[in-house]
Amino acid sequence: MHTALMTPTSPPPAGHTRRRATRRRALGIILLGTVALCLLLAEIILRIAWHPVITLNVETRGPHPEYGFAPLPGTIGRFARTEYNIGFRHSAQRMRTGQIWKAERAPGTRARILFLGDSFTYGITAEEPQTFVGRLAARWPDIEMVNSACSGYGQREQLAVLDRLGAALRPDITLLTTFWNDLEDIQRTEPAYTLDPEGKVRRSPPLTAPLDPLALWPAQPMAPQSPWKTCYIYELLREASVGIRHRALGFGVGHRAIRNEQEKERAWQLMEPQFRMLKARADEIGTRLIVLCIPDYALVDKDAVTAGITPLHYAMQDRLQAICAAAGIEYHDALPTLRAAFAANGGAAGAKVKPLYYPVDRHLTPYGNEVIAETIAGFLPY
Repeated sequence: MHTALMTPTSPPPAGHTRRRATRRRALGIILLGTVALCLLLAEIILRIAWHPVITLNVETRGPHPEYGFAPLPGTIGRFARTEYNIGFRHSAQRMRTGQIWKAERAPGTRARILFLGDSFTYGITAEEPQTFVGRLAARWPDIEMVNSACSGYGQREQLAVLDRLGAALRPDITLLTTFWNDLEDIQRTEPAYTLDPEGKVRRSPPLTAPLDPLALWPAQPMAPQSPWKTCYIYELLREASVGIRHRALGFGVGHRAIRNEQEKERAWQLMEPQFRMLKARADEIGTRLIVLCIPDYALVDKDAVTAGITPLHYAMQDRLQAICAAAGIEYHDALPTLRAAFAANGGAAGAKVKPLYYPVDRHLTPYGNEVIAETIAGFLPY
């Protein structure tokens, strides 16, 4: 029997090893260069054929010495999100309108209504004529509808506006709309008001040099964000995934100021005196104060859930109604009419055809604004 001789394999020559390493590096560089070129071409094509919504928006509000913040005067621009793209304008009086209001009413004016509220009343997701304030103005052209709302306002800012603008305009009715995030906004400390021993509403500390609430401010237009600071590919992916990120994962919902029932109760304790002072100041001015609660989307459609937003946040109607009753404020809830409109459109199936809210943004659609306008028209005495 012959046994084969076993010889160890000889290592490849050093030059061969270096050549293989060089080829691998070259292939890696070519691959990375190809990917980079493809991304560059995709970015160029996107910049030619598409615009991310972030490049269409402009800043809409800025500091205000008496209200804390307010719409920027003279601004014209767009609110753009993946679900809507609408135009807006601000007057020189820092309101969402082209109208300039005077203390004296125009001839033939039957009444004047002052609207206090946040982004729902401002109408961030609808063209001006499609907001519920705009629809009511078209319905009753002989009634002045003054929309003093601003995105982010809570009861502290609304009291400041009523105190100053309400005193100047003397509206017949002041309609204040609420939303559940008012319980978070109320935790700001300014503007601050108190009731003096005689029950009069006083600013604390008092204004040293009050401004004319009807004054015309110089225009402060803001330029949209530069497209050169934006990666279009990233924005495309971000916009494509917005529904999943917001509704399913809760990304973009942000940190909620209320995380348990104890924090919510503390917020109610802060809110209750604000409504008492709103009522007291309205009585001093001689205006009829009405509160309208706009419900969360999940209360209208049980399937409209968003991760990170629970009944802990949006369940507020019963407590708010009790606070208004104790303060002697007329209270209305838009939930019944919104639910009726939702059911009339076939429930969840119909909501896809004529939705009341935007699913991700969770503000009212133009149709939702229409339903709110009908709700308000149902209890106003006109």
